[in-house]
Amino acid sequence: MYDFSQYGTPSKEWLEVSSDSATPHSSLSVVERQEIVNKMETLSPMVRMVDHNILTQDQSSLKSRSYTSVDSDITQRLPVALYLQGGGFLTGTITSEDAVCSRIAINTGIVVLNVCYRHTPQHTYPVAWNDTHDEFEWLHDHIDDLGGDPQQVMIIGISSGAYLAASFVLEEHLSLGSTTRPPIAGQILMVPSLINVECYGPMIEKFQDPSVCSLHKSRDAPLLSLSTLQVYTVRAFRVGNFDMCFTLTSDRGYHRACFKF
Repeated sequence: MYDFSQYGTPSKEWLEVSSDSATPHSSLSVVERQEIVNKMETLSPMVRMVDHNILTQDQSSLKSRSYTSVDSDITQRLPVALYLQGGGFLTGTITSEDAVCSRIAINTGIVVLNVCYRHTPQHTYPVAWNDTHDEFEWLHDHIDDLGGDPQQVMIIGISSGAYLAASFVLEEHLSLGSTTRPPIAGQILMVPSLINVECYGPMIEKFQDPSVCSLHKSRDAPLLSLSTLQVYTVRAFRVGNFDMCFTLTSDRGYHRACFKF
């Protein structure tokens, strides 16, 4: 959340978009929209795809799929990426991620493990967070079956999946987790959601003029309004407050982030 007012007024193109108040699929229910987003074409077989089932700590079963390029040398131990899908904690299936996971495997030569963590509204916090931990443990338990190198395991997350990835990696980095596995080799966060809207209050108070903050100016944005954002966050968390808030320091300043463990 920042003050973008220094960049001037909205562009003509943006005003044309925002003048159209119609939201795609706005007349459909949440479940109907979920089904539309989840229907994606399966990628052509340029990779070896193997389906797996992961037993969770509450005795549920998670669907997963591993991807290895047909050009990879299966006699060699390969780096492995645990892939966490986006979708606002609401949408996403194994098949919906076939394209991106296959491209990652083909272009990098690594093994990708795509796991469908459980979604809202059926499952709220901390289910998806626990699923991430169980997925990581399963990956290491089956590293030989995957043809992977346990010293080169990374985590990739998109949007809400990046939220889970960052939370898990930070937990392990601060030695707050329960895993005894080798250190995580790295993380890749794509369009990450790292700060929940409930954490914005103290930040807004620091603005001389709160009306210029992006949260206020974009609250009615046509593509992702504040009310739409809250559809995802309220469903996912559904708790009164956050367990932990961290202030992360770096040579570029500080970044305040809220994570749930």
